[in-house]
Amino acid sequence: FVDTTTIPPNVKSQYIAAEKINSAAKSLVEYQQMIEIVTNDSMKVLLSSKIIEEQKNILIQNAQLTKLNCHAEAQSRLAAKKQKLLEESIIKKYDTPERPSV
Repeated sequence: FVDTTTIPPNVKSQYIAAEKINSAAKSLVEYQQMIEIVTNDSMKVLLSSKIIEEQKNILIQNAQLTKLNCHAEAQSRLAAKKQKLLEESIIKKYDTPERPSV
């Protein structure tokens, strides 16, 4: 489970990914409990496929959450760098993207 209280309120996409992970984890636990109870083999096969589906969903959302966290960290580093440059009154001019003028 992902603790959604540690996610800042302005990061909606991270919160949504965390909620999807939590709901998939809850469903996964429920399916595992149902497999223990059920006696019908066809139901066990169905529940096993649901478990695999939820595990894939959790993996996808974890990857998405990791990407979003990395992006947020990069954005905060760039904002800090920009603030530092503004405080030092340094203005960089670029001829083209990613290339400073000579």
